[in-house]
Amino acid sequence: MKSVIEGINPEALARAPFDRLAPLVPRELGFIRNDARMRLTDPRGVWAEMDCRSFFENDPEAPVDAADRASYSVLSQVQDFVTEFLTEPWPETPPESYGLAPPEVVVMDEGIRLLYGTPSDPLLELPFVRWEELRG
Repeated sequence: MKSVIEGINPEALARAPFDRLAPLVPRELGFIRNDARMRLTDPRGVWAEMDCRSFFENDPEAPVDAADRASYSVLSQVQDFVTEFLTEPWPETPPESYGLAPPEVVVMDEGIRLLYGTPSDPLLELPFVRWEELRG
């Protein structure tokens, strides 16, 4: 696995969750990516920005940990922003559930799983991200 993860690139890491989340974000919100940075904007001009590069700068010797933390941060911030905008849980939870389905990142030998809920029973699972996608 080491040879696959050596070239993890912050821009490619930002692209993977962005490409998977963008179709799910409400159309009323602006969701853009520029290199390793993503920005969500609501119609009132309120915005949130995520920069995957900062996770690699803080710990350049641990690219898998950086990818894990950056992916979790993106999932969490998108969920918080969309939930705040909609004033209801996002992704939508079943009526018998309380609160938000927590974001989860599961690191595997082949890549990472991005989901909301529990890994054994996700409410929403995004398409799998292979390590090869994250090389620059």
